[in-house]
Amino acid sequence: MIKRLTIVAALLGISSAPSIAQQKLPDAEQCFSAIPIGEFKRAIVFLQADADIAGLPYLPSAEVFAQAVAFKLREILGATSSQLPQADSVIMLSRLDGQMIVTAHRTRPLTWRIPSWYPKASDTVSRSSFALLAQGIKLTVADGDGIPLPENFKGDSVSFRLSFHYPFIDPHTGSNDYNNLGEGAAAFTLLLPWGKRVEQLRGPTIHYPESAKNLPHINTVRLAFTVDRTGHAIPASARDLWPDERPLPFGPQLLAYQSLLRAVKEGLRSAGYSPAQLGGCPVEETVTQRYDFRIEEPAGKPERH
Repeated sequence: MIKRLTIVAALLGISSAPSIAQQKLPDAEQCFSAIPIGEFKRAIVFLQADADIAGLPYLPSAEVFAQAVAFKLREILGATSSQLPQADSVIMLSRLDGQMIVTAHRTRPLTWRIPSWYPKASDTVSRSSFALLAQGIKLTVADGDGIPLPENFKGDSVSFRLSFHYPFIDPHTGSNDYNNLGEGAAAFTLLLPWGKRVEQLRGPTIHYPESAKNLPHINTVRLAFTVDRTGHAIPASARDLWPDERPLPFGPQLLAYQSLLRAVKEGLRSAGYSPAQLGGCPVEETVTQRYDFRIEEPAGKPERH
């Protein structure tokens, strides 16, 4: 029986547009400094907690910890926990993509680190969101805030991700797309120019693994990954977004899903995007994409010769 494989990739909120990936990128700071001040609008930046690895328990207390860190950031910036400070003098727009992986341990205090695909010294760069976030986490932990592991969790540690999220301002209406940010704790405000989110130009080439073909009910992969300033996906940044309400498969099904996941991550190298922009300056953005695979039976019998 001849079967045909169909791959449908949906980048949420993304459509086709001309690419600037082949153009010479301007210096980030020079690009932002050339934007007229009248094109800026003050907006709220949020701190959000997300599961780092699919299948591990997501800790509701991670959201509480994120709120505690957001309140600490307000204090660092000279406000009270009930005020939203302005962070324009502390964070450069080109360094607004900071995030940390925080790990809760059973027998020792919280630890945190920069994701592996970022430069190791990102948290020491002046006026970067990495440095501000690291300081906020450190002071929050020093105040005694921690995250207990669930009693029914058998592992020794579990990780989650803290990252900044900010709205994109519509260049025509001036409205903010706060509804696309998800849940998070308001940390501070920044003056932001108009923005444009990542747009897909070319879908990935994915080599569907043989093992997954024998398990057609495992047919969807959902990833979050970062698209850089040149319009290329960063495969090392990709993380699985397996639904929290569904248990991970096990045995042969798990192996099939893992092989499918590896194939999709590798396929990101062949995809093309128009990068996100702030005021016309390319910036990194983390996006979510869903890949649906369908193995279809032929409509009629194959001809024999």
